[in-house]
Amino acid sequence: MALKDVRIVDLPDMRVASALGFGTDPEDQAFSILIPFAKRIGLEPGSPGYRTFGFDNPSPSPGSPNYGYEVWLPVGSDVEAEDPITIKHVPGAKYAVTRFTGLSNIGQV
Repeated sequence: MALKDVRIVDLPDMRVASALGFGTDPEDQAFSILIPFAKRIGLEPGSPGYRTFGFDNPSPSPGSPNYGYEVWLPVGSDVEAEDPITIKHVPGAKYAVTRFTGLSNIGQV
């Protein structure tokens, strides 16, 4: 990925469903929680309206192979939390964003 593939954008306030994974492969864990939830509320990966945002939470610590990864899926006001999914309000702001396809590519991005 080239630096030019990262953009700064203004994102509006969002209501999101949040899933958190922790361990040596937290991205897979987080998505394995989020994707079935998304399907239950009628959002299929790759379909219009399906968009995710993800980030390390907590970040890796020196000397530990474990870290966290949180993934968000914007949802409407009619969607309710289902343990372990939580609903969060994300304030609008400027964010650095990039895009990729396929979870196996996340490390390169």
